Amino acid sequence: MIGTDERTGKLIRGAPYLRQSIRRVIRTPRKSMPMHRWFGTDLLAFLGEVITEEALLDLTSAVTDSLSKALPGLRLETLSEVTEEGLTTFTLSGNYQNQPFTIEGI
Repeated sequence: MIGTDERTGKLIRGAPYLRQSIRRVIRTPRKSMPMHRWFGTDLLAFLGEVITEEALLDLTSAVTDSLSKALPGLRLETLSEVTEEGLTTFTLSGNYQNQPFTIEGI
């Protein structure tokens, strides 16, 4: 897990690189990249929606599906959400390239 920090241009590796990669997938609208129409999520469809249990299940499914396509070495074991004052964040844990990880606040 090694790459370039999208803000500083410096080399990053490990958990910071994985966090950046996950955030990039989640924040990119699906079909917005011409040569990679499969990349990204459909999370914009959830903006302004009341977060019901059904909507949360759909949201979780969208995130899991998008991450598995964009990061094939990722095995997500848990995806939990925290909703406070209308803001939903996720904590993800699992394995990426056979290394365990936990990332909070996505």
